[in-house]
Amino acid sequence: MSITIDDIRRALLKRGDVSILQDVLKKSLKNPPLKELETNPAALIRPLNAQLADVVDGWIDGKGVPKRKAKSRVKLSVRPLIPYGRNIGRFIEETIDACKPDVVLLDTPLVTGLGAGNFYAFSLHNMLGLPLQVRTLTPEGTIFNMSTFFSGGLVESTIIKCYLERIPLIPIGIPARKIPSRTEQAFQQFLEEIYQDYDRILDTTSSVEEIEDLGHRLVTQMGRSGSSLLNEEREYIIEECGYLASRIAELSTLLKQGSRVLVLVEIHRFGDLDPLIKTLNTGKIFFKSSSLWQL
Repeated sequence: MSITIDDIRRALLKRGDVSILQDVLKKSLKNPPLKELETNPAALIRPLNAQLADVVDGWIDGKGVPKRKAKSRVKLSVRPLIPYGRNIGRFIEETIDACKPDVVLLDTPLVTGLGAGNFYAFSLHNMLGLPLQVRTLTPEGTIFNMSTFFSGGLVESTIIKCYLERIPLIPIGIPARKIPSRTEQAFQQFLEEIYQDYDRILDTTSSVEEIEDLGHRLVTQMGRSGSSLLNEEREYIIEECGYLASRIAELSTLLKQGSRVLVLVEIHRFGDLDPLIKTLNTGKIFFKSSSLWQL
C-alpha cells in the first residue's frame, strides 16, 4: 500500500485531515468488507471457501470439525516466522509467491489475532505505517483483550497478501492464556533476541531456501541453549503445538486431495510442531484444550 504526493496535498488542503485518505485505502485494497470485518473474523474467508468459513464460525461457537472417515492427503509446508521485524513483510510475500498455497494456516488466535488483525490491516494507521493498539470487547462492552499491531508485521502482512491473492487464511493459534505463567514476561524478553537474530537473517539473505535453512539452525540452537526460561515454558509450548497440530489435522480432512497448505508458525513453536503433526496423523493421540486457556 502507498499514497501519492497528490494524496498528501489533498490532506494538507483539508488542514491535515488524513481521514480523507480512507477512500484511497479502500480503492487500493479492492474495497474490502470493512463493516463486516468489525464483527466477523471469517468475513474474508466466506467468498473464497464457504465450508472453511463455516468451520471458523463454528470455532467461535465452540464447535469442532465433523469427523470424517477418509483422511485427505494434503501437501503441507511449515515455515518458522517471527511476529514482527523490518523484513518480515517482504519474506511473507516471497514465501507465499514461492509456495503458491491453496490455503494458508496462521499461528494466531481467532478473535484476538485474526479478528483484531483484520481491523488493523485495513486501517488508515497501517496505510500510514503507524502502530495501533486494538481492543477486543465482550458483548457487554468490557475489554476482553488488547493487542498491538505494527505495519509490516506477521499477522497484518499475511492478511493483506492472502486477501489480494484470494487465498483463504485460517487462524489456528491457541487463545490467550487466562493465567500468565511465572516466567512468561522473562521468556518474551528471551524471544526478542531470537526475533532480532532471525530478522538479521532475512535482511542479509535473499534466497528463500537459505533463509529456511538458517531458520532451522536458529530453532535448533534455541532448543539447545539450555535456557532455564525455555525449560520452564516447555509445558506451555508443547500444549500450544498440540493445539496447532489438532487444528491442522482437522482442516486437512476438509481439503481436496493434493491441496497445497502453507503453515506459518511462530519460531519458538516450530521445532515441536512437525513431530506432533505426524503423530496426530496416525490417529494415536487426542488433544484436549486445557482450562488454562480462554476462548
